Amino acid sequence: MGSEAKRKANKKYDSINVIKLYVKLNKKTDADIIEYIKNAENKQGTFKKALRLLMQQGKNWKNK
Repeated sequence: MGSEAKRKANKKYDSINVIKLYVKLNKKTDADIIEYIKNAENKQGTFKKALRLLMQQGKNWKNK
């Protein structure tokens, strides 16, 4: 599979199966989160694990 064909296949796969999220963090108020995620070996996995833990605890945006 050539590089152009692979790019096209990846683009099609992503359009069907993937969503991308943007997280905006403040350097002053979120410095602890920024430092933690910068040092994480697997940033995506770290976010997923943290969110799944919150979900298991039954916490969401309504439970401030």
